Amino acid sequence: MVRPGGSASLHGARAEEAGARRAAEQMAGNQGIKAVGGWSGDAEVAIYTSAVDQAALAEATLKRVIAADLANLEDGLAKLGEKAPENKR
Repeated sequence: MVRPGGSASLHGARAEEAGARRAAEQMAGNQGIKAVGGWSGDAEVAIYTSAVDQAALAEATLKRVIAADLANLEDGLAKLGEKAPENKR
């Protein structure tokens, strides 16, 4: 909510948490997240940034694992296809 005079603030703990999470997901800096949550310390911000960092790291890692598995599967299928006996009908 924008207050008269131009300052913005969220009201209520859930609104602050949701705003902080969204700001962290958009890679806002600590100062921006503190402003959204109305906090002065970095400890509160770390809760949201660490959760987002962990989710991003997990997603990136799983993408690499899936890509490697697909590459192995494709290589394996190509080798199996070369050795497969001809289909006699």
